[in-house]
Amino acid sequence: MDALKGGKAKGLQKLRELGMPVPDFYEWNTASVISKLSGPEEPELLLAILKEKLNFPDQALIVRSNLAIEDGDSASFAGIFDSVLSVQNRDELFTAMAQVSQSYRSERALFYAQEHGLHISDADSFLFQQFIETDYSGVALSTFPEFPDEIAIHLIEGRGDALVQGAAEGIELNYCRRRREWIHPPPVSILSICDQLRDFIVHIEKQTGSPQDLEFGIRNGQIWFFQMRPITQSIPERIVLDNSNIQESYAGISLPLTFSFAKRAYAAVYTETMRAMRLPEKRILEYAPVVNELLYSYKGRIYYHIHNWYRGLLLLPSFSKNKADMEAMMGLDEPIDFIKDQSFGPIELFRRMPVLLLTYLRLWIKFRSLDEAAERFRAHFAAHFLEFYEREAENQDKQTLLRSFEALERNFLRKWSVPILNDFYVMMLNGQLNRKWAGEKLPAKEIINRLLSRDMQIESMAPNQFYEQLAEQLQSDERFIQRLRSGERMHEWMEENRPENFQQIRSFIHQYGDRTVGELKMETETLRLNPELFYPLLANYLMAGPKRKKAEESDLNQYAHQKLFQKLKRAIERREALRMDRTRLFGMYRSIFCRTGNWMAREKRLREPSDIFYLNMDEIIDYLNDAGERNYVDLVNARKSLYANYAKLEVPGRVILPHRLQTSFAQMEGDLIGQVVLGESLQGEAVVYRMNGPVPDLRGKILCAPRTDPGWVPLFPACKAVLIEKGSSLSHSVIVLREMGIPCMINIPGLTQRIESGMILHLDFESGKIKAVKNE
Repeated sequence: MDALKGGKAKGLQKLRELGMPVPDFYEWNTASVISKLSGPEEPELLLAILKEKLNFPDQALIVRSNLAIEDGDSASFAGIFDSVLSVQNRDELFTAMAQVSQSYRSERALFYAQEHGLHISDADSFLFQQFIETDYSGVALSTFPEFPDEIAIHLIEGRGDALVQGAAEGIELNYCRRRREWIHPPPVSILSICDQLRDFIVHIEKQTGSPQDLEFGIRNGQIWFFQMRPITQSIPERIVLDNSNIQESYAGISLPLTFSFAKRAYAAVYTETMRAMRLPEKRILEYAPVVNELLYSYKGRIYYHIHNWYRGLLLLPSFSKNKADMEAMMGLDEPIDFIKDQSFGPIELFRRMPVLLLTYLRLWIKFRSLDEAAERFRAHFAAHFLEFYEREAENQDKQTLLRSFEALERNFLRKWSVPILNDFYVMMLNGQLNRKWAGEKLPAKEIINRLLSRDMQIESMAPNQFYEQLAEQLQSDERFIQRLRSGERMHEWMEENRPENFQQIRSFIHQYGDRTVGELKMETETLRLNPELFYPLLANYLMAGPKRKKAEESDLNQYAHQKLFQKLKRAIERREALRMDRTRLFGMYRSIFCRTGNWMAREKRLREPSDIFYLNMDEIIDYLNDAGERNYVDLVNARKSLYANYAKLEVPGRVILPHRLQTSFAQMEGDLIGQVVLGESLQGEAVVYRMNGPVPDLRGKILCAPRTDPGWVPLFPACKAVLIEKGSSLSHSVIVLREMGIPCMINIPGLTQRIESGMILHLDFESGKIKAVKNE
């Protein structure tokens, strides 16, 4: 068989090679349909071939375009060229060929080709395919670009041309690979055949190695494939978010300042850790997108961006072991398999061996010297901590606040590699112990937890011990107890009536005043900011009664003295001390932000100082640098409204993005709701166009239409966004909109009835909501 030239023919041939059912087809290439088919011999030759190959005219045909440039990796030409179904005889054949040939030179075809930097040659190429009168027809995407976990199938009874042209609505079926279930299940009458179709689709994508756009039909329980082409829209990466561990520090809603600061801090400390490991700057630069996105804010909650944590582990030897250890430390219930370990051939492994050995050596040296390094780090921290609060007593202007901020970055964030390396050490030791004790009578995790619950010399216990000691001193003072129960202010009273205890409390707050519930959130009010918060905590210890002693578990002594466990215990004690310093560091930043909030409120840039927590880091630094005027008040009001709505939502501990919206696309009072295809939230002027007159000016505007078809393609590039009242996410128009990267929503009941040209619309591509802001 001669090599096939056309895009459609190549796709069908590939399907056949994969063992898929494909109706017989034949490719015909000729320099010009007019010159070749007007002579006396060429038509007869073609008819003879079609008789032999496809049993035409006894068997009806489809006449389709078949240029080399269509159905490619970057340009689909979906719906751009014509196809003619159910061609029955000679006259219909040549008429259909002429129609297809003319479509090669249509306005939409020339425009589309130009947009993609392609040229439609003068040569005509046709695909003739046996026509099957189907019971059902449809389109399938083996990976749905909007929701990459899903296979998307759209079915319609009878022929499928109305579906792909966007002229009819079909049955939407979506199958989730991860959960192995139909999200939008097929009718029971065709469930079995749809399960078979799904299996075919999975097989096709696996064998081709890339997502495919497929056209198919079903006749008498038999599936037939009519076309296959690569999905040209880039498939977004599946983002896995998990808060199993981080919710301990950032439970519930975290405001913009908290998230932006945490994200910045994580990026800074992990970048410096790579430098401490003496990784090449080129490598560090390559990993910048990873460390800059270790955290993710979703609906106001902070999550780990799990993929990027795994990618970071690829820098360390023994990825698979470290991956399991990290999952255990993070408390991940479900391991993620999207990031795979790197495997190399013998030559590549030999080439990389010096780098791997050097990384091992550097880690070993760093781990061996962690005691001394942590001691130096803590001494350095203590000196700067004391200096910071001595300076803070001064009246600080904006420039002084900015210098204090820069000093914290310079003295701490950029020197935070020791705590990070110690965290890695804890992670690896914990993993080693779990593997070593895997065969014991008790689960290894239980042994470790019970041993660690014994007396640990950790600084985290110092605040508890102080509360207990102070409660013991004050429990017999009736005046103090009576004052405490009254609910009146205590701090000044203590200064006057218990000056010695007051000084103890003051020293305690200086040392531990940042330790509280939610201490890593900038918006949290701490003892340092409000000493009155100390006394309700103290009251709990006064009412607690004598402390119960833990029973010694002698059956675990055989494990307690093992060298590996002793290393883990020491590393955890060191970790807790370093985390107390982290708490103090966040407290220093909080102090700067609160003072900045006071300045902004004084200058009427904010309504109240606490509004600063609704700004992000960049916005605050711009203010401190006097980088232009900005309406912070309106910005804060908008974010307050957004975060108030977030607070009403329940979100899961694990989120996979993009994911299907939980709300239905039904009309909700006050809002139009659409099915999001592509885009980020935007605002613009609406133009309602029903193909009932001259094309309006669409430049930078939001096109609102009842339906679209491929003839609309030349209109799309001018649009800021496209809203389609009725349509299929697998129609040719929507495929082209995806390909062009134009923001789009479909299936919006009441769109062209409720929206008028000139309205300003706000499109929320997260929720699918469309709101009219005003009418100019």
